[in-house]
Amino acid sequence: MIPLIVHGDGNILKSLIIGYIFIIAGASFSVQALRFS
Repeated sequence: MIPLIVHGDGNILKSLIIGYIFIIAGASFSVQALRFS
């Protein structure tokens, strides 16, 4: 994720938003996986 932010020089904000969305999606997916296991 950090190389993505460094690489996207002018798109730092977009990279942060995308990373944040992936973190939220991963967290909710983990919660659902634990709930249905």
